[in-house]
Amino acid sequence: MDNIRLLTGERIRILRKERGWSQEELGEKADLHHTYVGAVERGEKNASIDTLDKIAEALGVEMTDLFTLARKQESVDNLRSHVIEEVRESSPGTLKLIADLITALKAGETGAPRKTRRQIKKKV
Repeated sequence: MDNIRLLTGERIRILRKERGWSQEELGEKADLHHTYVGAVERGEKNASIDTLDKIAEALGVEMTDLFTLARKQESVDNLRSHVIEEVRESSPGTLKLIADLITALKAGETGAPRKTRRQIKKKV
């Protein structure tokens, strides 16, 4: 699955950058060539379990931590697909309600006053 390679590579990059390391530094600590580390981070190479173990050990994390972002992103992607499918099948009235709900939620993120569920429902 290409997606898991890309997501795992991105997670490795995030962990490496959190430590302020270059690919060369991670490669040195994991006993891997820096160009290989770069290829793994870009999802171009399918790293073996042994290689992932070396990378995790060098980063000071459990190997499962390399997959945290991958699982979360797949879950978000599945949720996004589900929402899009539901929206496609919605009536115009329901679409308006969804749009108002999104607006209200975004307003809450920015600290603007939120509309209550009752206020949104009145519009439909």
